[in-house]
Amino acid sequence: MRFKNGYLSFSSSKIIGVSLILDYLKRCCQILYWSFFKPYTLNQYLKAIDSDLSLVDNPFEHRAKFSSKPKLKTYAQQVVHINIITPILITLGVAVLYSSISGEAFSFLDSALFLVGWVMGLYLAQKYYNNLTRWTVILMIFTWLPGLVFLGFNLLMGRLFPELMQPWFEFWAGAIPIIQLLLPVVLGVVLGVVLGVAFGVAFGVAYFLGLFRIYFWLPEVLWMMGLQGLVRKGEEAQWLRYLPPYFDQVIFLPLPFLTEFLIEAYGQSPQATQDTLDYLSSSTNQQRVVLEAMVGIAADSTRRCDRLSDIANIVDTLAWIPSPPPRQLGSILPSLLDISRDVRAAQQGSSPYRKVELLREPIEKLQTLQQSLNLPDNAKIAPLFGATVQRWQGLVNQAKRSWGEEANRRGEIPPAYITGSALDPRTSEGRFKGRQDIFEALETVALADQAPILLLYGGRRTGKTSALKYLPRRVGSDLIPLLVDCQGIAEATSLPGVAEGFAAQITKSARVNRNLQLPAINREELEVDPFRELRRWFKRIETTVQQKRFLLCLDEFERLREVVAATNSRVPLNFLRSTFQNHERWVVLFSGSHTLDELEDYWSDYLINSQSLRMTYLRETEARELICHPVSEFPEIYEPEAVNRILHWTRCQPYLTQLVCTVLVDRLNQERSGRSEDNSPLRKATAADIDAVVADALEMAKGYFNELWTRSLSEAERDCIRELFSTDAVTVNSKVQRKLIEREILTREGDNFCFQVPLIERFCRERVQDESI
Repeated sequence: MRFKNGYLSFSSSKIIGVSLILDYLKRCCQILYWSFFKPYTLNQYLKAIDSDLSLVDNPFEHRAKFSSKPKLKTYAQQVVHINIITPILITLGVAVLYSSISGEAFSFLDSALFLVGWVMGLYLAQKYYNNLTRWTVILMIFTWLPGLVFLGFNLLMGRLFPELMQPWFEFWAGAIPIIQLLLPVVLGVVLGVVLGVAFGVAFGVAYFLGLFRIYFWLPEVLWMMGLQGLVRKGEEAQWLRYLPPYFDQVIFLPLPFLTEFLIEAYGQSPQATQDTLDYLSSSTNQQRVVLEAMVGIAADSTRRCDRLSDIANIVDTLAWIPSPPPRQLGSILPSLLDISRDVRAAQQGSSPYRKVELLREPIEKLQTLQQSLNLPDNAKIAPLFGATVQRWQGLVNQAKRSWGEEANRRGEIPPAYITGSALDPRTSEGRFKGRQDIFEALETVALADQAPILLLYGGRRTGKTSALKYLPRRVGSDLIPLLVDCQGIAEATSLPGVAEGFAAQITKSARVNRNLQLPAINREELEVDPFRELRRWFKRIETTVQQKRFLLCLDEFERLREVVAATNSRVPLNFLRSTFQNHERWVVLFSGSHTLDELEDYWSDYLINSQSLRMTYLRETEARELICHPVSEFPEIYEPEAVNRILHWTRCQPYLTQLVCTVLVDRLNQERSGRSEDNSPLRKATAADIDAVVADALEMAKGYFNELWTRSLSEAERDCIRELFSTDAVTVNSKVQRKLIEREILTREGDNFCFQVPLIERFCRERVQDESI
């Protein structure tokens, strides 16, 4: 230092040196703090230094990297200095505490000797760790073990020959004080070598600080209680960074009010609370608190919905919760999120009535969810979400009424016809028309003393799947229909997968259709011998459900040939035949669009004695009911001739009937929306309107018609149709023509053939004309 202008001044180099020393000490203190309070943060810090370094590593094992990674070398030095200074400071603190409590003098000599040995051991460990540890352990084994044997030998000899051993004992009595002085030093050296830097800071320091943390937990509890009591309501989010886990990452015992504090903070700042939950989940021991907070936040957020738009936004509000959500949320939250998506879709509906239609599904799901709250699995969280479900039901039903009234004011024609997937009785209300003869025939045959295998067949889109879905509502309680979608079964590529698919779909169908909980199937046995276990499972079902018959409905059964090809086995088909033959209470129904002569030869073994039921066109009265009254309170929109014209074009084929009606309703609604007067009388559709929408109907159902032409019809059948258009008649009654009649494409009038359905004829004619261009 030197004087300059009358002031005492240090040189810049000395100032920099002091600054570096202070920074080094600060870093040591920080590592010491992290090692006990924030090990997750320390681990991240070590990974940034070297990806191979962890909390329990001896940094001197990576000595080869010191030259290229100076931070690694610095950390190793810091570990040594921390492990030297910390025990000394702790010893001094314990000495003062011990003396003040016990009133006795603390033995500084033993502690000092041990610490001397400890420091020597640390020095040796960092210099020669790799070899020294091994030799130290060996030395302990080969010196202490013989020493114990030697001690035991002396005690024994002292009892047997006391006079002879007396001089020897006097020698050891004089050596004991020297041993007492050397023992702490030796023990310190040994532990310094073996434990010193062997486990880095994490174990070296934590060992001295102690394993129990209740003395930290008590002030942390007071800290948390202070935050809960002193922070004003509505300001919790501003104090998230002051929660105890931000300063102590290894709090093992629970903190009161922490979950409640997080739930309140989420309502004020969702993003800050999510960041806190992420921190608690990844960098602390508070995973249980995170799960409890998720449950509370989900319950609180869904309960706060006051408008339909709030329900629609829940799926975004809670999008940060993992999917699938924690098991503590059961099936409640996923169901609420699905309902939120459905409500959002309804809000975006193209018209008020379309919005009403889209609300049917969330209303159904809310009813199901309300019932599921009574299940034992949801007993713990039912009180949290019970009021939410009721509130949502009220909001959704209110929106349905409001949109329905708006649709009536606007004179909108409900788009009540369905041309997509099969009708679902839970959502399509009374849209399914007719087929009572099919239901009565199925029930009669299935309940007969010797029920045969049943084959329900018909063309594409004739309503077979819809009929099977409505079957539980159209037959008596003595018969339990169990629907199996063979298209889903065909996705399996192994026999255990096929059997598991059968079991899963049967279980679901029993629960949905008859509210039956079937016994669980043995998964382990299913892997070993799948269809033998499936047969045993069927017997357990018969024992569980007494005095009932089961109708196993295999929809799109033709897809089972894909299973045969994939597994190179007919075991599934053999199982179905065995079920029919050996289980009197089980009836098997095959449903598809193929007749027996259109399938592979091996199907004859399974269906040769089957009784066939054909699904064909609707009766005229049923088709008229479908056209004029697809749902209750449907307005009168048809002139009588318009209905007759629809019947002419479709010949009561259910899909085509709904197709023409759908296109017509769309046109009438567009026509009405283009007029300014909303309250003008509704114009009824005429026969000319029906003819005008035929082209649009063909365009809308292009996929159906193309599939009919390219896949359902063979090349020979397509050639026959081409000949029919070229000559206006086909007079040869060949096998091909008979097949087209069976497929309900052609019909015979005298010696000539013509199309059964004019709409199909229109498509085929245009297709043939396009081919000739």
